[in-house]
Amino acid sequence: MKKFKFSLSTVQKVRHRTEEVRKREFGEAVRKIESASARIRETGARAMELSGERKKQLTGPLDLYGQKVALQYHHHLERLLANQQQAWATASVEAENKRDLLVEAARQRKVIDLLHDRKHQEFQKQVEKEEQKILDEVASIAALRNKQGSEPI
Repeated sequence: MKKFKFSLSTVQKVRHRTEEVRKREFGEAVRKIESASARIRETGARAMELSGERKKQLTGPLDLYGQKVALQYHHHLERLLANQQQAWATASVEAENKRDLLVEAARQRKVIDLLHDRKHQEFQKQVEKEEQKILDEVASIAALRNKQGSEPI
């Protein structure tokens, strides 16, 4: 009996591997977004904490040097937060691009898989036709022998 061989099996393997690579790349891009979000939350929490401390210091004795250092640190945190938000936006754009590449790779894989399924179904139909042809021949030979009075097969 013949065995099914898909002529585009190499292409199919490449498409599957491409999709797996795209999945990994998209996962890495999503992790970058999550990491950037965590850094933004940390910096925001530090800035809020610093603001609270500065307000407490205003009620007590006045320390100009401490206030100046705290203000400089607060400005540093604001710049850091702006840079982190820019990094998050860049990571989001990159993740969207990776997602688009993943969707395209999945679409291409599905197309080749559908073609594989169709070819396999055609092969199965051909095998069934050949088997039916053999069964019909055996049945007609058996009927002919029965008619001639010989033993059935």
